[in-house]
Amino acid sequence: MMKIIKRIFHASWVHYLARLRHVWNSCLAYVFRRGYPSPFNLRPLTEQQLEFATNEFVESIDTDAIRTLATKYTGGLPCSIRCRQQGSFNVCFVLDFPDDIARVVRLPIEPAVHNAWDKNSPEDCRRQFFGDIIDIFAQLRRLEFSQGGSLMPNATVGTWPQLLRSILRREEAFIPQSATDHGFGPRLVGAISMRKNELQIDGYTASRSVSTTVNEYFREQYQLLECIWKMPAQELSREKAQRDEFALYALSLEEAQNIAGLKTGLSGDSFHLSHPDLRVDNIIVDDKLRICGIIDWEFSVTVPRYAFLPPSWLTGYDTTSMISKLDFSSEFMSVLSSKKHRSYSHAQLAQDWSFQDHLRLPMAYIFLDPSDLIWLFYQHIYPRLYKKPYNEVVPLFFQLPENKDLQVGLERRLYASKRYTQYLKDHNLADDEAPEMQQLRQWTLETQKTLEQLSKWSDETQGKLARLERERAMYCEQGKQV
Repeated sequence: MMKIIKRIFHASWVHYLARLRHVWNSCLAYVFRRGYPSPFNLRPLTEQQLEFATNEFVESIDTDAIRTLATKYTGGLPCSIRCRQQGSFNVCFVLDFPDDIARVVRLPIEPAVHNAWDKNSPEDCRRQFFGDIIDIFAQLRRLEFSQGGSLMPNATVGTWPQLLRSILRREEAFIPQSATDHGFGPRLVGAISMRKNELQIDGYTASRSVSTTVNEYFREQYQLLECIWKMPAQELSREKAQRDEFALYALSLEEAQNIAGLKTGLSGDSFHLSHPDLRVDNIIVDDKLRICGIIDWEFSVTVPRYAFLPPSWLTGYDTTSMISKLDFSSEFMSVLSSKKHRSYSHAQLAQDWSFQDHLRLPMAYIFLDPSDLIWLFYQHIYPRLYKKPYNEVVPLFFQLPENKDLQVGLERRLYASKRYTQYLKDHNLADDEAPEMQQLRQWTLETQKTLEQLSKWSDETQGKLARLERERAMYCEQGKQV
């Protein structure tokens, strides 16, 4: 039980407070909830009452509104109602349009259906939305590239540019593999990612090169991961620095290969175009959740098949919506399974996205977006690798003689952050936390210490109980002998 409680602190304090509020509301609901109503107190409608209410509802339907609705969704075409058909739960209006076009408008009969509009509700629209996303990924899966990088328009023609392309093959390799006219197709350049852009704004020159193998791609992503998390930070504590460095070490390329079976030595694996920020904010839909378009493609890159993944909010690894705790993964996978026979690309997606390895997804998401390192690692990867809490394992890890180089790197980062913090203070640039935030942070630390004390007390109590149980068994055995 204590291990479960302590995992709360792997997430940020905001997440902890949100979950604490959820638990508190659940407790209140449990205390004050009412029991199920007795069926003996109900007064069910008679068939005559139900029939009267149903007929009254059907007759109250505004047929002019039905025609207006149908005209709106058929490009303004006029229509007329041919007939009306009524069942037990729905009433249907058959409408005729010019050129022998017919449409049916179906309405649930509200007196006959509990929460009548729920059955046309969000679930069907949501499944349609998931299906549209899968179809888009299937189209992208169909386009195979030989290298990883960013797509750029190819404006170079002629003998001299062709000679340059032959010399600078890595910087201007043409794609896709099936393209025959390389003179006018797009070209691949070193990946231009959002995180590299942030580093360059901060003054760091991030290298850019086309990845010709999976190994090159992940090696470059790990370098990006290191750069982001080794940047000086304001008021960096030793505990946080150790936690960051430990996660970076655990996800080094060699360790990642051992942990998740990441095969980075493949040279013939294909690359696919991937949207780097496929949040719901970047998906344009209509009022029925049908996808009309996707925006913000400027940082899209081609990635290996291993990293060609659905957005994390569909698989349960989204850090930005962790407070809502909405889990669409089962429903999304169900829709994917239902579409796997639609085309070869859909079948490839269903096979690639089986996700039987529970470490593959969070690890791949970290390489795709290094900013998610700490939350994903300590929430989804660390608990599968270690039984003890990280506040016990991590400090001891840096005390081991074989990790002396890591300790030196840790001290360098702490010193750099100390200088950076002083620079911010000298120039009045330091971000001062509000008193409320400081109090919450202090309360979180005190609560964590209390939990650690309770855990220690729990272990001691369990030891005493085990000793008493052994003594009781011994006394019982002695009593039998007497």
